[in-house]
Amino acid sequence: MDRVRLYRLSIAVTGGLLTSVALLLLARRGSSTIAGVLLGSGVGQTLGVAAESLSTDGVAPEPGPVPFWTAMAFTGIGLVGAVLFVLS
Repeated sequence: MDRVRLYRLSIAVTGGLLTSVALLLLARRGSSTIAGVLLGSGVGQTLGVAAESLSTDGVAPEPGPVPFWTAMAFTGIGLVGAVLFVLS
């Protein structure tokens, strides 16, 4: 898998994690500002990366090493955090 696809996939996974945590938060505790912000940012992040993937003309700039590894690290941290939130 090339770096551009992996980078976009990690951003989409992070957006999905934010959305799922927001939905769990809404189901457990009801409406709150934090849940609304998480839901909006997760959905926006996922839709934004999907729109970017669909609208490119085949020439996508490759992310540099710092943005790439930062996205990978935050996706890993997000996965751990989501699992801990579900288990709590």
